[in-house]
Amino acid sequence: MPVRLHVLGGLHAFRDAVPLAWVPAQRVRSALLVYLALTREAARDQLAQLLWPDEAAERARHALSQTLYLLRQAFGESCIENTGQLLRFGAPVECDALQFEGAVARGDLVQAVSLYRGAFLKDVSLSESPEFEAWVDRERAKYGRLHRRACRLLIDGLVGERRLVEAIEAAREWVSLEPFDDEAQHRLIELLAANGQRSDALEHYGLYEKLLARDELVPLDETRALVAQLRASELGRIASVTTSLPEVAGAATDHAARSPGAPRGPPAADDLVAALERELRPDLELLRPLGQGRNGRVFLARETRLDRLVAVKVLASELTGDRVARARFEREARAAAALAHPNAVSVYRFGFLADGMPYLVMQYVKGVTLEDRLAAEGPLPVPQARRVLAEVADALAAAHRSGFVHRDLRPNNVLCDEESGRVLVSDFGLAGILPRARGGEEPITSAGEMLCVPDYASPELLRGESASEGSDVYALGVMGYQLLAGSGPFPAMRAADALALHLNRPPRPLRSLRPDADEQLAELLERCLAKDPSKRPRAAFLARALRAGAAGPAESADARAPATIRRGLLQRLLPKLFALLATVALPSGTLLIFT
Repeated sequence: MPVRLHVLGGLHAFRDAVPLAWVPAQRVRSALLVYLALTREAARDQLAQLLWPDEAAERARHALSQTLYLLRQAFGESCIENTGQLLRFGAPVECDALQFEGAVARGDLVQAVSLYRGAFLKDVSLSESPEFEAWVDRERAKYGRLHRRACRLLIDGLVGERRLVEAIEAAREWVSLEPFDDEAQHRLIELLAANGQRSDALEHYGLYEKLLARDELVPLDETRALVAQLRASELGRIASVTTSLPEVAGAATDHAARSPGAPRGPPAADDLVAALERELRPDLELLRPLGQGRNGRVFLARETRLDRLVAVKVLASELTGDRVARARFEREARAAAALAHPNAVSVYRFGFLADGMPYLVMQYVKGVTLEDRLAAEGPLPVPQARRVLAEVADALAAAHRSGFVHRDLRPNNVLCDEESGRVLVSDFGLAGILPRARGGEEPITSAGEMLCVPDYASPELLRGESASEGSDVYALGVMGYQLLAGSGPFPAMRAADALALHLNRPPRPLRSLRPDADEQLAELLERCLAKDPSKRPRAAFLARALRAGAAGPAESADARAPATIRRGLLQRLLPKLFALLATVALPSGTLLIFT
């Protein structure tokens, strides 16, 4: 009585060619069937813990016995064999995943590609069992790599035999199964161009652009360059690229980053991508580079279990041996991880690759930077500017409470989330530890070393002094001028003159640059730019004042308690005062009046 399982692209089970209606609806029974059929044997206690991790051991073993009984009812008593504590799946099994794996091993690429109909156990989940989910992730990643390799080799072979029409069909199948695979998309556009189907190639590129735009992504640089060639009608050059593919096919079998459809970077970059793949899989699937900052490279990845996009930041290869750069990178991870705030980019995970290079997994924000928004839209309406500044001030206040200062606050380090409408402070790469939280930790920045952008640097930072909460507030004041006036608080001059203005000159009156800004807002931002850090308002007060639409003197406003708090204090203190007076002898006829 053969059992047939289809596990690629979903889950279906058949007994004597008759589909089993309870697969995959009965999730635990289906999971046990697939796990035993593919692993062939497992210990009873292991299976009980795997599928019922939250149950007591006795209850889990009882649940396993019941599920095994149901499987025997479906496939016959002999389908599950007992060997002591070991359980074996005794019935003959035909499984598309095992057939696919065998076809790849034999080099039968046509059969392999025809057998792969999608990700392993796609849309099948057993969320109450993290260990089973981890096994599924590992198998899914393995079969995904094998499929990519089979497609790559099949297309290379067809191109080498000048069978471009068949190569195009193979690439179309690949794209239909893996629409977000950059290599698959690039190969299809490349092959269409080489076959003289220029308009089809451009049309498909347009569809690919729209697909990526949903997640605020763009095609890889190499694909955009290919399309630029197409639009310039450089088909001769494109054809020569395509016909050279078989020459590199052997080097492309190990990793997508070395494939013809992936960016050609220096060997160090390829090694970095391969190292990240080894470290992150199966939990994370690396998708594409996002960019490079002053101290690291950032990649887009998908968290497979939660199916959410994340950003992975890794220290730049050239800084691996730089002790200070590594220390700052680790501090960024600690600073961001310490912030659980809706206006700060979250860090989900921090670790080290096998060679010791640090990386961190962060929240991916779909949108643009505040700098990009200002460049596109110009100064913001006053209510929007108030909201943005209040949210940034909230994030700074949370960082200060956690013992960190940002030190590099500017519009390029503030992200605008298009889905929630919030702004999020990012890039704590230059974060400093406040003295009260430092403990025994040595400072990383040397005396007199200035790391922030001079346009946003407070006078004390320009003098080489330590960063403080007031330094972040000063940068926020400069940002406020940028949001409202489109320029900084001082006239645009040479860099050396601009530094002198930050040190010695009061800021231009905000209302001379933005007349519709209210007086309270103007006064608040001008106080942020006080030369003396002690005269600047604190970030927490700023957030409240910006939302309230009014601001008094910073420190006195911080110190004043609301009327409700004062009333509460009086209600607690008056009974004690009366009790005290009752013990004091007063002259006869004395009248006490309380107001």
